Amino acid sequence: MESAAALHFSRQASLLLLLLLLLLSLCALVSAQFIVVGPANPILATVGENTTLRCHLSPEKNAEDMEVRWFRSQFSPAVFVYKGGRERTEEQMEGYRGRTTFVSKDISRGSVALVIHNVTAQENGTYRCYFQEGRSYDEAILHLVVAELLEAEVY
Repeated sequence: MESAAALHFSRQASLLLLLLLLLLSLCALVSAQFIVVGPANPILATVGENTTLRCHLSPEKNAEDMEVRWFRSQFSPAVFVYKGGRERTEEQMEGYRGRTTFVSKDISRGSVALVIHNVTAQENGTYRCYFQEGRSYDEAILHLVVAELLEAEVY
């Protein structure tokens, strides 16, 4: 009878130890994460002009070795991809090739921007700014509102 009680205690201790290890692993995973922050308001642009999509990490963190991606409805092909310390034009949507500039002067602080040159009306809509480091990733949703200027006739 004593051995059954000892076996039961041993199982409880093992289960408790396993739960403790799982909890510690989860805490380590959560502390290594970040969130991506974008503008709270829509970004306003005019057809034919340049517009800038900005986002940053919180807490502030060096993103030089991270993947940074702007995309629309699908992850790939993307509007722009920075991975492995360089731009990845092979993953870029054809319509954006040669029309984007990655602003990385503050990437060591987790702050980046993407300039889209010569914006078109079709670029109106939702964009996602995505950061990934290992298994940790997050994205911010940005809304671009593109307006066309109408010329008024003066009499």
